[in-house]
Amino acid sequence: YLDQIYQKTESFMKEKQPYLQPDFNLLQLSVHIQVPAHHLGYYFREIRKQSFNDYRNEWRINHAKKLIGEGKAGDMTLEAIGMLSGFSSRNAFISDFKKFEGESPGSYASRIN
Repeated sequence: YLDQIYQKTESFMKEKQPYLQPDFNLLQLSVHIQVPAHHLGYYFREIRKQSFNDYRNEWRINHAKKLIGEGKAGDMTLEAIGMLSGFSSRNAFISDFKKFEGESPGSYASRIN
């Protein structure tokens, strides 16, 4: 059953990219993949050892890194890239980027481009 939750969660995130919506939350994921929210809560807490918010934000950071890698940082601000990746504020984007990547989006962009 936990493997099914993994499969459903990963394929939904990959195919539908719900993390790009700033208000996407555990309850919405629960409805879409038809798994009770408390089961998802258990899955993230006990199996993944990661909060749902960290899981969602990791998808957002990877999306932002993809945009930066495609050279979008030259066309738009890093704040805009953060917004396109589902973050609701510049500060949330920068702090989560540092949390997952160990550097700011600005230094990441200048390093890879």
